[in-house]
Amino acid sequence: MADKAGQKPPNEQEIIKFLQDFTQKLIVWGSDSVLKSFTTFRESLISYSGKEPPVESLVLFENYMLEIRRDLGHKNKNLESGDILALFINDIRKYTNPDATVQ
Repeated sequence: MADKAGQKPPNEQEIIKFLQDFTQKLIVWGSDSVLKSFTTFRESLISYSGKEPPVESLVLFENYMLEIRRDLGHKNKNLESGDILALFINDIRKYTNPDATVQ
C-alpha cells in the first residue's frame, strides 16, 4: 500500500526489524488465541519463503485479524470470509468463498 500512498515500500531490513519488535510485543500482550493464530499465519508464510504465498495464507491472516477483534470484545457475527481482506485487497472475492461465515 506504500506505493499507492506515494511512500517508499519498506526494505527487507525494515520488515525484519518490525516483525522482531512486533513479535516481542505479541508475546507480552497477545492473548493465547491471538498468539496461536499469528503463529499459524507466520508458519504458513515461512513454508513459502521466496515464493508467492497462496490465498490460504491470506485467509490465515484474516483469521488472525478476527482473533484480535474477538480478543477486543467484538463478536464478528455479521462478518463473512473475505470481509476484512476486502478492506485492502480489491479482488479478494475472486479467491474466497463469499458465503462462508466467520467462526
